[in-house]
Amino acid sequence: EFRRVLFRSGCRVLEGDARALLTADEHEHAYDVVIGNPPYLSQLATSTARGGRSALGGGPYADVAAEFLALALRLARRDGARIGLVLPLSILATRDVEPIRAAAERCARLDLCWWSEQSVFDANVRTCVLGFATGQPVTGSVRRFQGTDARPVAPVARPLGPSNAAGETSWGWLVADALGVPAVDLGAPAATLGDIATPTADFRDQ
Repeated sequence: EFRRVLFRSGCRVLEGDARALLTADEHEHAYDVVIGNPPYLSQLATSTARGGRSALGGGPYADVAAEFLALALRLARRDGARIGLVLPLSILATRDVEPIRAAAERCARLDLCWWSEQSVFDANVRTCVLGFATGQPVTGSVRRFQGTDARPVAPVARPLGPSNAAGETSWGWLVADALGVPAVDLGAPAATLGDIATPTADFRDQ
């Protein structure tokens, strides 16, 4: 259930569980600001696994928090709205969130990124905060802040063209330089790790 709050300024706030809005057409692209701290639910756990692709575009192993990003884009006005979400840091580059990242870039500009290498919340997950502005070109620099003290980091511009050799949308470039991740050229055209290495274990074995 939702609770509607009216402030003296005339600002109306809708507070509640955003999942209840999935089938409510009246809320589509209806809000100036969407903010949230969604739950982080592993898709490898029996109690939280979907058993298939996300209804909002993510793959089978996309964290449930990614669905809230997709939902926020659906709730925000198409032009001039702001979105701010606390999300797992893994959302920046994991494969199964790629369709949601691509959808976000079609309708909004990444404006702000904060992350911390230490756990900030109760969940044992490294987190980030992503801020978006709808209806704006995806080009331009992203403001960045790092750590528990939110210290400023030099803004970074979105790379031109596809974010990786496979032509997919990755947001790893938001934090790679600050975390000391080196740029790696696997060669052209569109080389992959599979071209130069043979996997010997899957991620569950790690």
